[in-house]
Order: sequence, then structure tokens, then C-alpha cells
Amino acid sequence: MQLDKPLVGELLDGAKTRYQIPLYQRTFDWEERHFEQLWSDLLNLAIARRTDPESEHFLGTLVLDVGHQTPNDYTFLVVDGQQRLTTLTMLLAAIRDIYREQGSDVAEEIQEDRLIHRRKPSKPERFRLWPTQGDREDFMKIIDGEVDRASSSNLVAAYSYFTKSFRKALEERGVGIDEVRSAALDGIRFVSITAEEQDNVYAIFESLNNTGLKLTQGDLLRNYFFSRLGHLAESVYASFWYPMQERLSRADLTHLFWLDLTWSDTEAKKDDTFKKQAERAREPDPEQLRDKIKRFNRLSILLEVIRLPSKESDPQVRRALQRLVDFGIESTDPLVLGLLNLRQTGDITNEQTADALAVIESFLVRRLIVRAPHNALSRILMRAYASVDPSDPAASLLDYFSRDNKDFASNERIREAVTSVNFYRSGTRRQQKTLLTWLEGELAGNEPVVLTKTTVEHVLPQKLTDVWREELEKDTGDFVSPESVHETYVHTLANLTISGYNSSLSNRPFSVKRELLIEKGNIELNKWIASKEKWRRTEIIERGDYLSDLIARTWVGPTSVSSGDSRNDETAEIADALAKVPTGTWVSFGDLADATEVTVVGVKRVLAASEVPLAWRVMEANGRYSPQTSKDAFRTNLENEGVQFDATGAAMQSYRWNFGASFGGAATLVRDTAGDVHAGPIREFLEEAANRLAPSVSAAVDTAVNSWLLCGGKVSLSVDPGEHDVLTAMLQEAEGGTSVAELRLTPTNGLWLRRYDQEGHELVDAKTVGSIVALSDGPE
Repeated sequence: MQLDKPLVGELLDGAKTRYQIPLYQRTFDWEERHFEQLWSDLLNLAIARRTDPESEHFLGTLVLDVGHQTPNDYTFLVVDGQQRLTTLTMLLAAIRDIYREQGSDVAEEIQEDRLIHRRKPSKPERFRLWPTQGDREDFMKIIDGEVDRASSSNLVAAYSYFTKSFRKALEERGVGIDEVRSAALDGIRFVSITAEEQDNVYAIFESLNNTGLKLTQGDLLRNYFFSRLGHLAESVYASFWYPMQERLSRADLTHLFWLDLTWSDTEAKKDDTFKKQAERAREPDPEQLRDKIKRFNRLSILLEVIRLPSKESDPQVRRALQRLVDFGIESTDPLVLGLLNLRQTGDITNEQTADALAVIESFLVRRLIVRAPHNALSRILMRAYASVDPSDPAASLLDYFSRDNKDFASNERIREAVTSVNFYRSGTRRQQKTLLTWLEGELAGNEPVVLTKTTVEHVLPQKLTDVWREELEKDTGDFVSPESVHETYVHTLANLTISGYNSSLSNRPFSVKRELLIEKGNIELNKWIASKEKWRRTEIIERGDYLSDLIARTWVGPTSVSSGDSRNDETAEIADALAKVPTGTWVSFGDLADATEVTVVGVKRVLAASEVPLAWRVMEANGRYSPQTSKDAFRTNLENEGVQFDATGAAMQSYRWNFGASFGGAATLVRDTAGDVHAGPIREFLEEAANRLAPSVSAAVDTAVNSWLLCGGKVSLSVDPGEHDVLTAMLQEAEGGTSVAELRLTPTNGLWLRRYDQEGHELVDAKTVGSIVALSDGPE
């Protein structure tokens, strides 16, 4: 590695030196705020050099790689620093043209000594800096003095900014063109790092990025890939990377690499995208890496279709995709991309794809109606792809969503929620309006009205006026007051509609609203409301029944495994049990047999014969895989989930899941030894505590749990089956399993601490840090 500190003038000097931006680098994307900063620094430097000619300005680090080197051509690849180097080139082009306007010979000196090689007439050798493909046309025009001012290119924007700024500086601050040129060429300095043959320039680059350069995970991965492609780099860029880069934003390109990870690692974090994808691409063979990038290019076409359903050719799939876009939940991406991939590879048909997408929509809609907790949705959807059976993707998804308290609301629960749940606070306003719009579409049939200018409106208004209070007083039913009726029903789906009338009329009496609904009677949803003479408790309940029937007809509801799954009973039981095993744990065949009605022999037979989701979590009691059921990727999958193996290759017993009794009927994880709490469910609980609690409290929780385990105690973890965002850790004695303390994390109240005596009676309900820290003494 060669380190240097060149001035800009020195960097661009030399009859043979050129700098080339690699094809795979992003195009020039600096904006006016960047130009302003550079220009301000340059003016200040020019003024400072009047009294101190040695003043300099440091502009950062350039990372260069030895590119094409011949006796007559020293070309360096700009691995990092292209934005700054390109901006300086635009600055010099602007200085040149100011000199040209003045008729000065300095213009040609800048052109021939800093911008081009005059003795090399052909491109790219003629240009001292050669940009990436997307920038070349505008770049060459600027360097040749033929600026296309109509272009929207950032290059033209930079050139124009500096040209205008020169004139303004000359007029307002008295800074001369010679001063600016001298400051730019002789006062701005870089640190350049040039990789030599034995260096890995991208390792240097990644090290610099860890200190703060603003690059995405996708940028890092791109550089990693192309550093290993060798002679295939240009063809891979032109055939696969450039098209992929053109169809997706930088954010979505990074998102694509993460989505690909989630199919095999549902716990993959976006910040680990580069690390995990790079680990997958260790093959030294450039052709294998080319095939990986070719596959990403194919997947990028599918992600573009998800973002822009109009590009989908099949009308039913296009409609289903558009509806998911309208609903606005990006966490469906891993599952939807997986379905489109299965279709592209010929594993499922267009019809099957559309049916599966409709099941996803049903799941989202029914959760929205009952106001299901949103924090569990991403994980549910992330894990759904592993459950897709290509022979019947819709049925397998319906089965998956129906199991394990995923809040896939039944028709009965929907009927109750429509008149009881605060739908106006469920999801986003966009999702609320989308649902009502879809209901309108079902009623309108082939002639739906345009609803873009409508809003979600309350029939019974949010503000209870005297007139409305009198109305509700006439039909309170079992309620004690009209205020109670209003509070119960005002924000429910049964009281909401879509309307285009002025919101200032929202509080007017129902007779006025009814006339407006009749006047604007083209919305089918409102015709039922307008048919009523009054709007009280009874009418709201009746409309709830009306909407519930419509919802049941429109969106398929959950089904039990036994009635909706074609697998035999043994397979279904095993799949159900495995679905309860948390990420980052494993179970033995005996554990699984004890949790089901299937024998150990039967468990092995089913796992050997069927593709059961999460089968990699089942091992022999000694923590080793059975040759009868094991597959190549099993250990990798388990390690990716956080399970650690010992030196002999056995999974550590501290990660073994126990299907024993627990609170609320949920399974629990019992740590019989301290084990390693830096991964797995206990670590997840402690991380969640850190997210939800004040630092002092979360630190006390961490200390208590770790100390309890180190002293030989047990920790039992559970998730509330009714409220999935309520997590509980029970601290228990090693002998007999007597509960000593309960640490309960809730989304609204933070932490609840309960301590118990030897008989299991609650001693205190304390929530102080001191009470938690007292637990760190361990079991007596």
C-alpha cells in the first residue's frame, strides 16, 4: 500500500496519468449543498492565502487501485473519492471557461494540463478523468466546452453552479479568478492510498467505510463482488449489474440483497446484509460469482414488478400486486418476492400466484380490522415463505397464517371487532381508506366510482354535540349514558365510511348528512346509511352485521390445520409443534414426540419423508443430527439462527428447548446452566428490555438474569398468547423449579417485577432498580 499527500494540481499533472471511475460505481450524485460547501471552503482558502501562501485545505482520502499500466499509460481506478474528484474537475472546467471569456491563455493551460491529454486524441485516453458509463455523455461535452445546459445531469448542475459563483465572488467579495485557480490547484490536498499488487484495495475501502463514509450495504457488496470478478467485471457489469442498477433505486438494491437472505435466515438484519452476502460469495471462481449476480439481476426484475405492478403481464397477478402496494406494508416483500420467484422458475402458475397473494391480502385485512399488534407482523411474514408448498401455495399460506395466534381473525372475531375495535386508530389512514375503498369496489361491481378525492369520515361525529347527544339518548340499550354509546362506537368500522363532502359539516345532525349522502349517492357504501331515518346504537350495530357479512364474502378467513391441510395427522402435529420452537433453539426427537401424539420412530419417519418447515431444529438428544433426517444446510441454518456448537460438533445443550408447562400455555425455554446468553432467546429478551426500558433499568435486568444463570438458576421465557408483545422471564430455582421472580415486559407499562416466596405467594409488586438488582445475588 502506497500513501501519498498530493495537491490537486499534482494529482492531475503528468503526461501519462489518468483516473478511471469503475463501471460499477454509482453515477455522479452530488448536489448543490455539496457544491456550496466546497465553494465556501475554496473562497475562504483563497482569502487566507493572501496573508499565508502556505495555507491548505484537506479534502479527504482517495483510494486508488492500479488499473491499466503500460509505459505510455498510467491508469488508476478510483475506488473511493469519485464524487470529490469529479466535482473538482467540473470546478476546473468552470475556471477554464471564465478565462476563455477573458481571452486568457490560461484557459488552454488548464484544458491541456489538467483536463485532457492533448496528444491522445481518442477516448477514453484523451481524458484525465474518465467517468462511469451513465455520466460520460455530459462529462465529455463539458470538458470539450459544449455544455448541454438543458440537461438535468448533476454534472451540468455542478458546472453551472461554479460558473455563476465565480461571477458573484468577483463582484461581491473581490476574489479574483487567479486566486481561486491557485487555491484549487495548489491549496487543496488529498491523502491518496494506492493499493499495490499484494493489497486488497476493497479491504482498505471497507475499513475506511467503517469510520464513517456514507455508503449503503449494497455499495459495499457491489465493490466486494467486482473486486473478485477479474476479467469478467466489465461484461458482468454491462449484462447484469447495470440493468439491475437502472431498474432499482440504491435503497431497493440493498433491500433486494437482504430479501434474498431472509429466505434462509429469517433473523437476518439489514445492517448485516453485506457481511452475510459476502460470506456466501467466498468462491474464488469468477464464473460462480457471475452466476450469483445474474441471479440477482433476475430477482431485481421481480422486485421492480412488486414496486410497479403495471409491469406485470398477467392481469390477475397484476391486480393482486397493485392491491398490496395500495395497502402499503413493505414487510410483505420477502414472501411476495419468493412467490414471484417460484412462478418464474416454473414451480407455480399465474393462477396459483394470484391466489396466494389474495391470501396475504386477507391476512392483512383481517388483522387490520381487529387492530392486531403491528410489531409481530414483520416476523410472521418473514417466516411465511418457508411454509409455502408449491403444490398449493394458497392453501399452505392459509394454513400457516391460521396457526399459532397470528391474529388471522375469524368471521366471529371480525363481527365482534367491527362494532367494538377502534378502527380509526388501526394501521394508517391510507390502509383504512384502502379497506373502505375495496369494500366499495365489492358493492359497485364492474362500475366503481373514482374515490381519489374522498376521505374517511365518521357518521356519528367525533365530537358529541347536543343534537347528537339527544339522538343517542333515545337508544342507549344497556349503556348508562349517550356518552358511553358514543365512546364505544364512534371510531368503529361500523361508524366509518368514505365521503367527499366538506369535513366542516362532519358535526352536523344526521338529517343533514343523510341529505348529502343522497345527493352524492354514487357511493354504494353510503346508500345503506342513507336508507336509514336515524343513526343511533341500533343502526350502527346493524351496519356492523352488514359489513361483517361483506368482509366474510370478500376475504377468506382462517382454517384449522386438520380441515385445511392435505398432510396427514402426524405431519400436521409435528409441524404445529415445530412452529412453537423459537428461533435460536433446538429440540430432540424425544422432545418432539413428547409434545405430540407421535412416537419417536414416527417423528423420524415423517421428517425423513416430508419437507416439514424448520426441520433443521430437530436433533438427537446429544445435539447431533440423525443421518436419517439430516440435510446439508441444516447445521448452517441453525448456526445462522444463533445456536452454537461445541468442539465435537454437537449443539450446545443450553440452546435446547423444553416443551414443558409454562404461563398461559406457551412453551418455555429452560436454561439448566448459565450457557451462553450472547445469542438465542435470552439475548433477544435482554435486547428487547434495552429497547423498551431506561438504560439504568435495562442494565439491572441484564445483570439480574446473567447472575441468576451463573449461580445455577433457571430462566423460563414465554410470550403471552393473547398479547404477543408481552414477554416474560421467570427466574426459577434449579431444584424443583420454584419461581422466585417474574420479569414482565409490556409495550405500554415498561417492566413489571414480581417476587415470590417458597410457597409461590407474591411478596411484592416492585418496579424499582434496587429490587431488580437484589435478584443478582442469585438463588439461595
